[in-house]
Amino acid sequence: MDAKFQGLDHDELVEVLLTMKADLAGEDLSLADMRGADLRGADMSGAILLRADMSDADLLRADLSYADLVGATVSFANMVSAKLIGANLSGVDMRGADLSSANLLRADLSHADLSFANLTGANLSFANLSGANLSGANLVDANLIGAKLIGTNVIGANLSRRKPDRRQAERRDTEFDQPERRQNDRRQADRRQAERREPVDIEPTDINHAGG
Repeated sequence: MDAKFQGLDHDELVEVLLTMKADLAGEDLSLADMRGADLRGADMSGAILLRADMSDADLLRADLSYADLVGATVSFANMVSAKLIGANLSGVDMRGADLSSANLLRADLSHADLSFANLTGANLSFANLSGANLSGANLVDANLIGAKLIGTNVIGANLSRRKPDRRQAERRDTEFDQPERRQNDRRQADRRQAERREPVDIEPTDINHAGG
């Protein structure tokens, strides 16, 4: 842990972090007790958080990209829409954490405990989930393209996709068809107008009397 954080008790550290949360990038907070800390929107990109305790912390929209959290605890933390791109989350305790809409692109989640975590709509593309525990987790609409799932426990996990809203789909179809429908309507209107026109009878002209 960085010297400026050493010697602080839990409440003092949480207070300091609250004032510094916009500028915690690259900080060493290894072994820090940050339980229940308000870290909403914090910039902790590249931070060193080895074996730190952030259980029940509020990390809404926090940036933890490329941070090192090996052995850390973030159980039951609010990590909605958090950015964890390329983060090292190997062996992290993330039980019951809310990671809905979080970006975990290329994150290392090997052997992490994500049991009963909420990963609805999370981006887990190309993440390493080898040996991770996802039992009971909610992964509805999660992006798992390219993810490594060797030995991953998905017992009881919800990996379903939401059904598209029928009304929205119909609205989209209607909007898509509108130009073609307008063109068809114009063609039909022109055809009806042409049918209503009466044929013009042209009387034959007597060439012999044309001059007389």
